[in-house]
Amino acid sequence: MLDDDLAAPLLVFGEVEWEIAVWTDDGRGIRTAEGITIGDVSGPAVVPRAGLLVLPSWHEDLRPAPDPLVTLVRGVVARPPPA
Repeated sequence: MLDDDLAAPLLVFGEVEWEIAVWTDDGRGIRTAEGITIGDVSGPAVVPRAGLLVLPSWHEDLRPAPDPLVTLVRGVVARPPPA
């Protein structure tokens, strides 16, 4: 069973047959709060071609996002919409 923060977007966007990539800012696997390790993830190179970014959760202490992550997300948001 996957963490709900990850399972819901994968289920919803998989239903419409979009290309889905789970990615991290460093391309390394992640460990959910429930202790499940997800090792097959992409790195930040997939972000510039993304049509949609889903950031399903954040740290409980609400720490600021690292500058490289902020730059990636802002780059996607600043793109003109597709024609």
